[in-house]
Amino acid sequence: MRNTATHGTTAFKDLLRDTLDDAIELSALLESECNALITRNFNALQRIISEKNQKIYSLEKKEVKRKALMDARGYPQSSAGMENYIRSHDSNGEMHNLWQQLLELLDRCSNQNRINGSILNARHQAAERVLQLIQGSSREEENKLYDPSGHKIKAFKSRTLAKI
Repeated sequence: MRNTATHGTTAFKDLLRDTLDDAIELSALLESECNALITRNFNALQRIISEKNQKIYSLEKKEVKRKALMDARGYPQSSAGMENYIRSHDSNGEMHNLWQQLLELLDRCSNQNRINGSILNARHQAAERVLQLIQGSSREEENKLYDPSGHKIKAFKSRTLAKI
């Protein structure tokens, strides 16, 4: 029969492995999302977003479990607490390696998510500009009160090309 400390350490390693597997899958989904955004493959994008949300939910549940395991051993919820936990329970360096891989991968996921958000934002702004052109208005024209030399300009109303 295993003692409680060994069982807790094994459970923690297993949790780190499972979390790393989920993070690997999330990273692949974020790259697929980027490709779908670039190619405007909206059917794939819907599927990817659904899978991504499920993976994020799974990662959040694993994070709650990790924190509970640390709490049960009396370690604080901080990076220093995690480092102390690993230092105290990692005899062969496996936990340390798993944790470092996980941190690096989550950092890459965060960067890829920012890139995807930038692509999405650029597409949104382009759609807004097209909509403004169709409606015959421009925020720049409506907000412009002075010309480059500082003289007041006449306000004018653009003609609408189409109503949607």
